[in-house]
Amino acid sequence: AVSISTVGFNVDLGGIGKGYIIQEVMDYIISLGISHAFVEIGGDLKVQGGLPDGSFWKILIDNGNKGQKSFFIHTGSVSTSGLFTKKFNSFTQDIKIIDPNTLSFKNYYKRVTVIGSDLAVCDSLSTACWNVPLLKLQDFFHSFDNYIFDIDY
Repeated sequence: AVSISTVGFNVDLGGIGKGYIIQEVMDYIISLGISHAFVEIGGDLKVQGGLPDGSFWKILIDNGNKGQKSFFIHTGSVSTSGLFTKKFNSFTQDIKIIDPNTLSFKNYYKRVTVIGSDLAVCDSLSTACWNVPLLKLQDFFHSFDNYIFDIDY
């Protein structure tokens, strides 16, 4: 539970909420005995067991004007954070990640994608890396050897 006693203060769990929810849904699907599954919400996803024919899931990520980037995954998680514009009918919303120290957003990267086993961790890492210069991230990457970081500048 989150408790806030300061008036005008808000907490947005959007940076990790989707990853946690998808992870919980996949855990439930697996508990039902389903061996091949794909769960996605807003670009974050979790796959289990590959495709029924044994092949890997092909995951495509929009790489802006560079086209699409593809990853092949049998079982695992993918989370992407970046400068996105989401369009719903005539409504357009720019998505930005705010640096909590400066209350502004940085343009270090166009996209940060993290691939690993736990989607809640991938989601947290892709969001956390967003506002940190690459030189500062180098040591950080070594703390998560089982995760793949793919960054587009």
